[in-house]
Amino acid sequence: MKLSTVFTLGLAALPELASASFAQTCKDWYIEGTTFRPLLVATCSKSDGHSPRRTRHDLNLCMGLSYGDLVSRKDGNAFTAGACINIGWSGTQMSAQCLGLYGYKNTAIDLNSFIHNSNGFLTCHGYLGAPY
Repeated sequence: MKLSTVFTLGLAALPELASASFAQTCKDWYIEGTTFRPLLVATCSKSDGHSPRRTRHDLNLCMGLSYGDLVSRKDGNAFTAGACINIGWSGTQMSAQCLGLYGYKNTAIDLNSFIHNSNGFLTCHGYLGAPY
């Protein structure tokens, strides 16, 4: 096998590592911060498999609202201006009461469907989380 073929095969495997759903490769995660700026905090594996990294990510960069429903959206700012209250979670499911057309309504979203682990950092929609 040529070196260029090995290199190409190696690159083909990288997106799989970069897009690992956070629940598969992170542990001890929780949501902290304020109603206006909730942060997802987790300890995530790095691609070398050693020394996991503690990381955090601002969920306003990852989520928006659609008629009161939480949705995955780049720069969605779902939590600014008090649009969502009573934020909680169970497993990877985040729940809240968010402002819709007729007042606040119950809504939930699976964070694992759009938040990933990239070499120990939480990511969403091209944004890389920060060390914690």
